[in-house]
Amino acid sequence: MYLNRHYIKGFFLIDLISSIPYPWLYSIFISSSDTYSNSALLIFEFLPILKFIRICTLRRYIQQINANFGISQTQHIIIWLVILTLLIFHWSSCLSYIVPYIVTYLQGKPIEDSDAYYISTKLYNSLDWEIYLIFLHIGVSNLIGSNFKEFESFGTSDKAIRCILLLLGKSYIIYLIVIILQLLESSAKSELKYQQIMLEVKKYIRQKKLPLYLQDKLILYYKYRYWGYFFDENIISKTLSNHLNEEILLHSSQRLLDIPILRNLPHNVLRNLLSSLKMVIYLKDDVIYKAGTEGTYMYFIANGTVALITYSGKEICHLYDGDYFGHDSLLSTNQRRQESVIALEVCELLCLNRYDFKRYFAKNLRA
Repeated sequence: MYLNRHYIKGFFLIDLISSIPYPWLYSIFISSSDTYSNSALLIFEFLPILKFIRICTLRRYIQQINANFGISQTQHIIIWLVILTLLIFHWSSCLSYIVPYIVTYLQGKPIEDSDAYYISTKLYNSLDWEIYLIFLHIGVSNLIGSNFKEFESFGTSDKAIRCILLLLGKSYIIYLIVIILQLLESSAKSELKYQQIMLEVKKYIRQKKLPLYLQDKLILYYKYRYWGYFFDENIISKTLSNHLNEEILLHSSQRLLDIPILRNLPHNVLRNLLSSLKMVIYLKDDVIYKAGTEGTYMYFIANGTVALITYSGKEICHLYDGDYFGHDSLLSTNQRRQESVIALEVCELLCLNRYDFKRYFAKNLRA
C-alpha cells in the first residue's frame, strides 16, 4: 500500500500522460494535406517524450534483473549500452520525422507547401512500418553523419535537425568510446599493474647494477609470484567473511591436511595454525637454510622439491609436495640445524615460526 501511494505521488501521472495512444483519440491525421490548422495535434505527439524522465528508472530495473541472473558489472554495462543505443536510434528517427512539422507549424505555412521530406515526397501514402524504417534509416544516418539518397530531397528543417542529431551523435560516440576504454582498462587493470611493477623492478635492477644471473632470478621470482596478474591478497581477504576466508584457506592447504602431524589436530587448532603460516617462494638452487645455523622456522612444502644435505655435503634425501622439514631445531632453543636445504626447483613453502610451532604441536612431535 505504501508503494502504491509513493508511486501515485511520484511518477504515476507522468507514466499515464506519456502512455496514452493519442492518435487513437482523434480522427484527423497530422499528415493530412489540408491547411496547417490541424498541426496543433502535434502537441499530443510530444507527450510520450515525458518517458525520457524514467530513463534512470529503466536502468535501475535492468541492473536489478542482471543482478538476479548473476550478470557481472561489465556485462551489465554492455547490455545497458546496447539498450541505450537502440533507444537513441528510435528517438532520432522520431525527431527526424516530427521536427519538420513543428517548424512548418511555427512558420504558419500550409502543410502542402512544406518542403519537409515527409510531405514533399508524399511518404504519408506509404505503410506505417515502411515510414518508420525509412526514418529509422534517416535518423541513424543523421547520428553517424553518413550520406544517403534521401538527403537530396531534404528541406531546410530536415537539414537543421540533421545538424543537431549529428552533434548529438558524435557526442554519444565519444561517450561510447570512453566507456569502452574504461571497460578495457578495468579488465586489464591487474595486467597493467603487473607490467608497472615489472618496470619498477627493471629500474631497480639498473640502479643496483645487479649481475645478469641475479637479474634473471629477480624477474623469475615476480613472474612466478603473480603469474602476469597483480593482486593484493590482503585487500581481497579483508573484504571476505571469516567463514569464506576459512574455506579458502582449507582448500588452498588441502595437501597439508594429509601430513600426519596435522591430521589429528582439532579443527579450531588447525584453522589457527593454517592462518599463522607464511608463504615464501624459493627459486632453483636457492639455499633455504644452512647447517649449523639457528632454527627459527619449520617449513611445509606446498609445491616443489628440495634436497637435504649434510654438513659435509652429502645428500640425504629429497622432499616433495606435502612434506615438512626444519622442525628438529625448534624443539630445543640451543639446537642448531643439522642439515642444509636447497631448492631443486621453484618452490612454494609455508613457514611456521618457533612461537607458533611450540604453541600448536611441539609436544606431538616430541612424542
